[in-house]
Amino acid sequence: MKLGVASSAALKENDTMSERAALVMLIYALVSVIAILVATVAGYLARREGASYTQAVQQAARALAAFLSLAAAITTALASILQRL
Repeated sequence: MKLGVASSAALKENDTMSERAALVMLIYALVSVIAILVATVAGYLARREGASYTQAVQQAARALAAFLSLAAAITTALASILQRL
């Protein structure tokens, strides 16, 4: 009987891990979409201000890098906080 209970608990733990993995992938996709939107808006605004295409792409790349760096810093901070709990 104990083996059945242990297997059931292990199965439940695996289900939780797959749910967690799905949540992480969903959040990753959301952050990626937001980063691309931020870069697009930055490039568009740079172009509206009279920048050349090259300058607008460079501005968009800077915005993308800044947003992803900020997301990575927030993720690291949250991970360290949640690890202590």
